[in-house]
Amino acid sequence: MKIILRTAVVAALILSTSCGKETQDVIVDLFGDEAEALENTVLDIETVSDNVIIEGAVKKEGTPPEANGAISLDLENSGKTAFLDEGFELTLNSDAELTGAYIRFQSKDGNASNSYYDIDLETNDTSKKGKWQKRKNLKSRILPKFDEVLLDIDFAASIQPGEFCYEICVYDVAGNISAPQEVCLTVENWGGKSDLIAAWNLTKESGTYGSNQSTSLVGEEYCGDELSFNCSQGGEYTASYACYTTDSFEIEFKSDGTYKFDSKDSSRIIDELNSSDSCQAVYKSFNDQYISNGRWAYVSEGSRLILIEYSYTESYEGEVESQTFEPGDAEVLLDGLVEVNGNTMIISEEGTDYSDKFYFEK
Repeated sequence: MKIILRTAVVAALILSTSCGKETQDVIVDLFGDEAEALENTVLDIETVSDNVIIEGAVKKEGTPPEANGAISLDLENSGKTAFLDEGFELTLNSDAELTGAYIRFQSKDGNASNSYYDIDLETNDTSKKGKWQKRKNLKSRILPKFDEVLLDIDFAASIQPGEFCYEICVYDVAGNISAPQEVCLTVENWGGKSDLIAAWNLTKESGTYGSNQSTSLVGEEYCGDELSFNCSQGGEYTASYACYTTDSFEIEFKSDGTYKFDSKDSSRIIDELNSSDSCQAVYKSFNDQYISNGRWAYVSEGSRLILIEYSYTESYEGEVESQTFEPGDAEVLLDGLVEVNGNTMIISEEGTDYSDKFYFEK
């Protein structure tokens, strides 16, 4: 899961959590120690096993077939966080071409379920279902490698906040089975940090992209480096190709675990044809508004803030695009670090070659 905060501040890497089809409108208005205690509950493993929804899976009694360890399994990029209604995804990497997986759920105290799931990965693999799309004004998502499989585990309504584990192994067409691996995760409660509950306004963004550093303030226009352009009648002129302004950006965290943000931006892009004829810079202006609604969760381990988007509306030059996601099919809009100090909130993102900080005030 990667941080996606918004379209306009140029900070968007979206991963899907293409999860379950059954839904429950569970919002738990608990914060601080109470919310954390709820998330530390050891979930009944038979309840978990009976209430996961796994496309392409057959539930079988007993234990999975014995592994021969002839193929590998790498779960390094799989997270340890799940969400009410949304479940979780696993990123499976192997040195073999995978056809299936066996997964068995167990509690943190070592009690294993009396059954397991045999999963057809060709049916379940979400990386092949168009989930990795590019949305207007958003950076394209980082596509999975060709040898990666995204396994989707969905939740029915009976699974509540708490902790459980699972043991998983994968197999290929020849029947080779990887050594099993155990992963424990937490089903997060919505909300969870009371000092986040407020309406926050973005004041500035600072970022590092490779060797380049930049800081931008809300309400101030920023233009790129000046370039030379040829005039149609001879000669040339110099101008920035594009200029950009973050006009406003407000995000509100509510006590019921929901959020809403509204961003407005404007930009100017050079009109090369008219500029060439007049031999001076002529710009075309554009305006954009992005409104998002969903749920938020605070993960105390690592001070992470996660936003799950259930609907958005984008208005761009008279064109409006809207989409609503059913519980289980929502988007992970943000998975970043958060710090609150009085009336100041800082949300941070770090990637392999970039880092961003977003500064908000109440």
